[in-house]
Amino acid sequence: MITILHQILGAAAGAAEVPDAGRYILSAFSDLTVILAAALIAERLANFLKVPDVILFLLAGVILSPTAPFWIPIRESSIANQLVVTFGASYILFQGGMGLNLKTIIRYGRVIALLAIPGVIISAVLVGIAGRLIFPALPLAAALLLGVILSPTDPATLIPILQKVRLKERLEVVIESESAFNDTTGAILFISVVAFIQQGQVSLFAAIGGFLTQLLVGCGVGAGLGLLAGLLISERAVGFFRSSADILTVPIAIGAYTLSQYLGGSGFLAAFLAGVFIRNTHEILPRKIGHEEGAHLEIFSGNLALISRMMIFVILGSQIDFLAVRQYLLPGLILLAAFILISRPAVVFSCFGLDRKNRWTGKEKIFLSWVRETGVMPAALAGSLATINLGFPGQMQMIYDDFVQAMVFMAILVTLLVQALSTPWLARRLDLIRGEGEETVSSERNN
Repeated sequence: MITILHQILGAAAGAAEVPDAGRYILSAFSDLTVILAAALIAERLANFLKVPDVILFLLAGVILSPTAPFWIPIRESSIANQLVVTFGASYILFQGGMGLNLKTIIRYGRVIALLAIPGVIISAVLVGIAGRLIFPALPLAAALLLGVILSPTDPATLIPILQKVRLKERLEVVIESESAFNDTTGAILFISVVAFIQQGQVSLFAAIGGFLTQLLVGCGVGAGLGLLAGLLISERAVGFFRSSADILTVPIAIGAYTLSQYLGGSGFLAAFLAGVFIRNTHEILPRKIGHEEGAHLEIFSGNLALISRMMIFVILGSQIDFLAVRQYLLPGLILLAAFILISRPAVVFSCFGLDRKNRWTGKEKIFLSWVRETGVMPAALAGSLATINLGFPGQMQMIYDDFVQAMVFMAILVTLLVQALSTPWLARRLDLIRGEGEETVSSERNN
């Protein structure tokens, strides 16, 4: 991509053609400049309008795509896109994990597991059935694959919204933990359904084994690196990096993702649990993080997570194909209505009905039925279809890819514009805001 920055520098210096590597660097720098400049304007506007910033980041990408003559949207299949999305989602999960109490996660582990495993399966099946009814020409397995792609919830959207709403602690823990754990289920289901479409069969034993491997390795790597980092920034004798606690979060988040992926685990789950354990180390191995280091850590991680959200959603907005969305608009909205109003409530009420010990109220179930934004993981799964041959005859493969992309972008737009915008209002309406007398999770950690 020849950028305007490249042209300006070449004209000013009267230089010869810039080598390929130099052109790529200039292109990347100009992309970064455009994205962050647009996102900063959107973030200020979001604060002024009192709306979730991810909505305006997405809108900034939509506006930039056809109007900026010096910027070509980053393709879904490009290395740059994968790098931004992978790092951004990993760090957002890591930062979200640092806001949760490990004891609370363990206490509500049963319902989190129900939502993240059978919950995703139920959602995928219901959306697949609805997709087949609305689009009869769609093969049943292809409809189920669409359900699998749409089922995972999105931490990049949910975590920043929850941080501003101040929900009751157990709701916050369940929502954030579900968004971290269900990515593993979604990825395994995606691989299994693709294998079934290509080969006509799937090994249940291999699918279960793959899921357990991703889960156990992700948990082990995340917990191990999180505890190690917690020790290195603590007030213990081994706290060599306590003065650089904030910077240490970057290699820990990236390292947890990378090591887990290399070992066959879930990278996103490892990044999330690394965040959980780094800030709960003092619960397991007493000696807390100093107040000053904790403050620096919170500010730095919050700012880096914000930059990650900016990058992800501006790029995502620029990739929306409105021609494909318009083509499938009416049936797509019907499918999304079934997804939001039937599939999600069915998952929540069935899973929470099995967790009677914690006495979930009807208001909490209604709220959790509504809060499930779509974002990074579904977009990544949909983008990967472009590199997979499903063996469909004729033009069916191309049509299906366009259809899935359109449905994912419609889901992102609808869940952001409708559900994300209404989440704070619904929390207040149902009286689920944390009371003034209740300590925040972060304040409990620092005591």
